[in-house]
Amino acid sequence: MRVILSLIAFISTACTPLGNEIVGDWKVDSDFYNANYRIASEEGKLTTKVLYYNDGTTRYQYDGTQSKYIFHDLQEEGDVYTDGSTGATTSNKNKQNTKLELIHPDTLLISSYILQQQVTEKWIRYEIE
Repeated sequence: MRVILSLIAFISTACTPLGNEIVGDWKVDSDFYNANYRIASEEGKLTTKVLYYNDGTTRYQYDGTQSKYIFHDLQEEGDVYTDGSTGATTSNKNKQNTKLELIHPDTLLISSYILQQQVTEKWIRYEIE
C-alpha cells in the first residue's frame, strides 16, 4: 500500500506543469518603488507581466490593452528560474544574470545585475481583490 501511495505522489509531482509553483501575482517588497507583477504561462513560456509600477517618476498601470513584460521566457534550472530573454536586453550575455528563487511558497528572491552591481529584491505573493 505504501508503494502505491508513494508512486501516486511521485507521478502527481512529476506531472506538475513547469513553473507552477511560481505562477501567480507578486508584489515587490521595496522601500524605493512599488510594483506588482504577474507570472503566467503564455504560449508555452513563463512570462512576467507588469501590472503596476511607480518609482515616483515613472508610473504604469496595466489597463488590459498593451502589455509590458520584464521577463519573457523563464527557464527552470534546478532550484532557480533564469530568464531566457529579458525585456531590458536582447544580448545573450545577460541570460544567466537574472535569477528567481522560490525561498518560501509565498516569497521569491530576485537577483539581477545593473551596471555590474548585483541587485536583490523580494517579491511577496498576493491575491488580487
